[in-house]
Amino acid sequence: MAPALLNTTDSNYLLHQLIDDLPIFDKLCHHSMMFIYKCFFHSSSLAKFVSRHGVMFVWHKSLLGSNFFFSVLL
Repeated sequence: MAPALLNTTDSNYLLHQLIDDLPIFDKLCHHSMMFIYKCFFHSSSLAKFVSRHGVMFVWHKSLLGSNFFFSVLL
């Protein structure tokens, strides 16, 4: 039963996370999401406003918002 689990996509992703060997595309999405997260909860009210406005209201025109939705929907 265990070898069948190793052939699924989810277990391969988990295996890559465990050995810290994620594909470059996944790493880029992760870094993008961490940057957006840090901007959302930054101490500067300007950084918070710009990031939240870019993601919530003009996501289709904003580079930050489009990166967020692209990373989330994958």
